[in-house]
Amino acid sequence: MSKELSLGFLLMKTSRVVSYLYRKELMSINIGAPQSSIILVLNEAGELCQTQISSALNLDKANASILLKHMAEDGLVKSRQDGRDHRKSIFSLTPEGKKYVPKICEVDKRVSKDVEQILGPQLAKQAQKILQKFHEDQRRL
Repeated sequence: MSKELSLGFLLMKTSRVVSYLYRKELMSINIGAPQSSIILVLNEAGELCQTQISSALNLDKANASILLKHMAEDGLVKSRQDGRDHRKSIFSLTPEGKKYVPKICEVDKRVSKDVEQILGPQLAKQAQKILQKFHEDQRRL
């Protein structure tokens, strides 16, 4: 009989497996997981400053800054100065960055299908509801 593992440990291991599946799939469209997350956040919001992007993705500001700089160099995002606070840059997707949105969504569907094959449709739906609740409430931590 195997020892029951703690929730935190199981979530960490699950996160690693799902991250691996995403990285493997994202390689096929030549983009990394952090960049794909930024693209999806900007696609949903339209425009965000670096602090908002960092907060939305739980990234530290230094990493977000480096990622955004490289993404701008690659032509995926553009920035402009905030009209109210000239110290801030506002980021948005370029047309090239927008081309990645359907590709990333397709990757998400494939990874979701892989997870559903592991759990089965009913457990996958329950897991989605639980993780959605966690995602919505995690800001309190």
